Amino acid sequence: MLANSSAGAMIHTQSNAVVTSKIRARKTPKLIRSRVLSNAIAGKPVPPEDQPSPFSFEIELDQVESVMAKLQTPVRIAAYVAGVSVATATGGALGNATKNAVVKTGTALVAGAGAAYGASVVDKKRFTAAPKALWNELNNRNPLSVDASEVQAVGQRFGINNIGTQCPREICGLYDAYLSSLIPMGDAPVKGWEAEALRQFRETLGLEDSEAAQAHLEVGRRLYRKRIELGDKDTEIESRVEFQKLVYISQMTFGEEKARFMLPWRRVFRVTDAQVELALKDNASHLFRTFLVDNGAVVNVDANGLAEGKEYASNDLLLSDDIASEIVQSEARAHVVEIVESASEISKQRGSARDVDAVEKKIESVLDYNSRLEQTSSACPGVGPVTLFGGEYDADTKINELKELFKIFVEQKVKGGELSQACSAKLSKLRLVFGLGNKEADAITLEATTKAYRLSLRDAVKSGKLESAESPAKVLQSMCEALQFPPEVAESIHSENYRAKLEALLKDKVLSDEGDNEAKRVRKLLCIPQKVVDQCEREVQGEIYRMACKTALAVPTESFNDELRGRVRNTRENVRISDELALDILGQETKRAFMAYIKDSKTKSNKVDQMKEIRKMIYFNEGVITPLVNDVTKGKAEAAAEELAKLMKEAQEAAAKEEAEEKAKAEAEVEGAEKDATEPEDIQAEQTGAAAAETTPEAPKEEEKPKEEEKFEAKIEKPPTQKEITLEKDLDNVTRKAMYKDYLMFCMTGDQVSAPMGVRITIERDQSEFTRLQQLGEILGLNMMEIAEVHKGLSEKAFRAQAEQMLSDNQGLTAERAEKLKQIQKQLNMPDEEAQRIVKGINASRMMSGLSTQINSGALSAKDIRKMAEEGVELAKQIPLTRRVDLFKKNVERKLTSGEGMNKIEEISKTLVQDLGLEQETAENELIKIANEKKKSQMVQAVAVLRQKDAQSVMKCCRNLVAAQALAPDSQNLNWPVESEVFDVYSVYASDVNDPSELKALRTVLGLSDEKGEMLEKVVAENGFKLEADASSEALF
Repeated sequence: MLANSSAGAMIHTQSNAVVTSKIRARKTPKLIRSRVLSNAIAGKPVPPEDQPSPFSFEIELDQVESVMAKLQTPVRIAAYVAGVSVATATGGALGNATKNAVVKTGTALVAGAGAAYGASVVDKKRFTAAPKALWNELNNRNPLSVDASEVQAVGQRFGINNIGTQCPREICGLYDAYLSSLIPMGDAPVKGWEAEALRQFRETLGLEDSEAAQAHLEVGRRLYRKRIELGDKDTEIESRVEFQKLVYISQMTFGEEKARFMLPWRRVFRVTDAQVELALKDNASHLFRTFLVDNGAVVNVDANGLAEGKEYASNDLLLSDDIASEIVQSEARAHVVEIVESASEISKQRGSARDVDAVEKKIESVLDYNSRLEQTSSACPGVGPVTLFGGEYDADTKINELKELFKIFVEQKVKGGELSQACSAKLSKLRLVFGLGNKEADAITLEATTKAYRLSLRDAVKSGKLESAESPAKVLQSMCEALQFPPEVAESIHSENYRAKLEALLKDKVLSDEGDNEAKRVRKLLCIPQKVVDQCEREVQGEIYRMACKTALAVPTESFNDELRGRVRNTRENVRISDELALDILGQETKRAFMAYIKDSKTKSNKVDQMKEIRKMIYFNEGVITPLVNDVTKGKAEAAAEELAKLMKEAQEAAAKEEAEEKAKAEAEVEGAEKDATEPEDIQAEQTGAAAAETTPEAPKEEEKPKEEEKFEAKIEKPPTQKEITLEKDLDNVTRKAMYKDYLMFCMTGDQVSAPMGVRITIERDQSEFTRLQQLGEILGLNMMEIAEVHKGLSEKAFRAQAEQMLSDNQGLTAERAEKLKQIQKQLNMPDEEAQRIVKGINASRMMSGLSTQINSGALSAKDIRKMAEEGVELAKQIPLTRRVDLFKKNVERKLTSGEGMNKIEEISKTLVQDLGLEQETAENELIKIANEKKKSQMVQAVAVLRQKDAQSVMKCCRNLVAAQALAPDSQNLNWPVESEVFDVYSVYASDVNDPSELKALRTVLGLSDEKGEMLEKVVAENGFKLEADASSEALF
C-alpha cells in the first residue's frame, strides 16, 4: 500500500513537473487582453512590457502544503481513504486485545473517526496552498501575462475548480500586492493603464468585485496608517498624494456606480466628496494632458488627434468639457510660451547674435499657430486662439519682454516705409496673443512707425524728392498713408526738425540772411504751420532775446547805460523776432522785476520804507524799462507817424480841392450875374473892377503852384514813461488799489528820516512825488475810474475822521461845526450827498451806542425807531435780526395792551416793519402769534372787570381786542362759553363806540353774528342796557 502510494507520488510529481515546465515556458510577458491591445492602437496608455513584477519572491509552503502540492486529486483522495482505513483497522486490532467485541468496534470507530478528522484538516490546507502555489508560479512574471486557464490549472492541481471564489481571502492577497505595485510612489503620476490592468488581473483571478474592493480599502488603510505613524510632514503630503491616486485608480477600475457603493471613502477615511472629486479631477487632468502631449494633437493642431482626445476625456477619463477645455488651453498656451521664450532669448542677445529676422519668423509661427487653432476650434473643447494675458506674464519683466517682441515685429514690418492692411491685421492679432492693451500696443506701434517715418522723411529730403515735388504736402501725406501714420504726429516731427534746424542756424545767436532763407526753405518743405513757426520763434529766437533782457534788467537803475540798451536792441535785430514777441518777452521779464520790488517792499517794517522801495520800482520803470520799450515800439510809432502824415496830407489835398471847387463855383455865379444884370453900366463897371480886383491876387497863386509843397510830418511826443507793460493781470484789483493808496498817503505826508534816539522826522513834501504817483498808477494798470475811486475813498476817510473828531463830545452838529465841515468838504472835493451820508452815519452810530440798553431790553418804542430811521440810521445793518424781531414783538404787545384801539394802527403793521427792515411774511407770522395770545388774555381780563362792573376797563380791553383783530385779521377768534358775558362786553363797547368798522371787528373777535350784534346795539340805543353796581338784579334778565 505504501509502495502504491509512493508510486502515485512519483507519478504525481512527474505530472506537476510537466505542468510547471509548460508554465515556465510561457513566462515571456505578452499583452493578451484585447482591451489593452485596442488601447495601444488608439494611442491610449498601455502597460509597459518591462513593468516590474510585484511577485518578486516565493512563499514557502509548510510540509503539509508541500505534500498537497505534489499529490494529484485522485491520489490525494486515495490517500485519504487509505489513511482512514488503516486507522480503522489499527483501532480494531487494538480492540481485539480486550477480547470484547464492543470495545473492539468502538476502538475501530474512534480510530477511523480520528483519521477522518485528520484527513479533513489536512484537506483544508489545499485552500491555503493553492494561492501560495499561484504566487510562486507568478514569481518575476508580469501579472498580465497570465491568463485564466493558467490560474484554473493551479487550482485544479489542488482540486479547486474556481480558486477566486473558493479562496477569496488568499487571492485578495495577490490582488492587493498587484494593486500596491500599481500605485505610483511619491510625485510619480498615474499612467492611465492601471485601472484596465487591475480589471484584467481581477478577471484572470476570477475575483469578485466586492472582494477586490476590500483590497482597495485595505491599501487605503495602510496609507492612512503610514501617514499617522510616521508623522513627518513630507511623508504626510506624500501619503495624501498616493491616497488620491488610489482613489482615482479604484474609481476607474470599478466604475462610478460600483465605486460609490463598494468604496465608502467618506465613511472609512473621513474624507469629503469634494476631496474625492479633487483626486479624480487632478489625476484625470494629468492623464489627459499626457495624452495630448504624447500624440502632439495640440502642438500640431491635428484635428483627428484632438477629436480622439475629446473622446478619451469624456468617455475614458470622465472629464467635463470645462476641465478638458482648460487643459487644452493650457497646453496650447504652453506651446506659444515656448516659442515666445525662445524668441525672447534671441532678442536679448547683443551684437550679431541678435537675429531680428529669426524673432520675426517665430512670431509669425505663433500667429500661424493661432490661426490654425481658430480654424479647428470645433474639434475639441478649449481649442481656440491663445492669449498670454495673466499668469506669469503679469509680472513687469515678462510684460516688458512681450512689448520688446511686439516692437521688433512692428519694426520689421515697417522697415520698408510701409505698413499694409494685412500687417495691421497681424498686429491686432498679436496684440491679443500678447495680452497687450490698446494703448500699449498703439504706443509701441506709434514708436516704430515714428522711427520709420523719420527715416523715410530723411531719405525724401536727402534725395531731393520733397524739393522737386510739385506739392510737398502730397508727398508727406502719401508717406503718412503708407505707414498709417497719424498726421498730427507727423506734424510734431516736422516741427521738431524745424526747431532743430533753427537752433543749428542760431548757434552763434545770429540769424543771417542765408540762415533765414534756409529756415524758410525748411518751412516750405515740411509744411510748417504759422503757429509752429511762432512757437519756435518764441522758444528759440525769443529765448536768446530773453537772456539779453535778463542781463540788462539785472543791473541797478543807476548802472543802466546806452551800451546795455544797445545790446538788447542788437540782440533783437540779430535774432529777427517781431516787435510783438519782443514786447511780450520784455514784459514778462519786466513784470518779474516789478514783483521783486513789491516783494522787497513787503519785507520792510513801516509804510514809509515800503513806499521807498516802490519808488525804486518807479525809477526803474522810468530809467530802464521805458527806453527798452521805446526801442521795441519805435517801428510801430514810426509807422503810426507815417500813417498820420499820410492822412493829414490827404486831408490837406481834399481841403484844397474843395476850396478850388468853391472858388470856381463863385466865379461861375459872378459871371452869370454879369450877364443877367439890369443895373447901370457904371455899376457894372464898378462890379467888373471889383471882380478884377478880386481876381488879380489869384494870378500869382497860379504862378506859385509849381513851388515845392510843404511836407507835413506828424510830431509824436515821447511819453514820459511806458504804458505797455503793467501789472494789471498779475495783481488783483484790491492789492493794486491798496498799493496806490499807500503811495498817495506817502505823497501827502512826505518822506521821513531817522534821527538819534529812534526819532523819525518828517521832511517837507516833494511835489514831484505826485508825478511818480501817476507813473505808479500806469505801472499798476489802474484806469481813471479806479484811481478816482481810490482818491474818493481816501477823501471820505479824511472827512470821516474830521467829522468824528468834531462830534465826539455828543454836542451835536452846531452851525459853526457844520460850516467847518463844509470847508473840509470843499477842500477834499466831496459831493454834498457823500458828506451828508457820512455825517448821518456818524450820528447813527453814536445814537446806536447810546440806545444799546433800550435795544437789548426791547424798551425802544416805535416812535423812537421812526425817528432813528428818519435820521438815516439803517437799523437792519446796526441791529441783529433777532433783536429787531424782539423790538417788533415788544411794540406790538404794548400796542395791544395800551387800550388805544385802532388809532395809528398802521404805525405798527407797516411803518414799524419797514423801519426795522423785517420781511412782511415774518412780521405777519409774529402778529398772528401775538394777536392769538392777546385776544385770550384780554377777553379774560374783560370778563373779570365786567364782573366788577368796571365799564372803563371793559372798554380798554375791547379796544385791545379790536386792535388785535385789525393787526392780525387771520388770527383765531374767541369762543367764550358764557354767552351772556359776551353780550354784556359787546354792549358796553357799543354804548360808547358808534364806528361800524370797530363794532364789526369786535363782533368778529367775540364770535357774534351780525343779527345778534344789531339786536344788542338796538337794546343799547333804547337805553335797555346798564352796567352799574346796584343793577345786579337787572343783569339776571
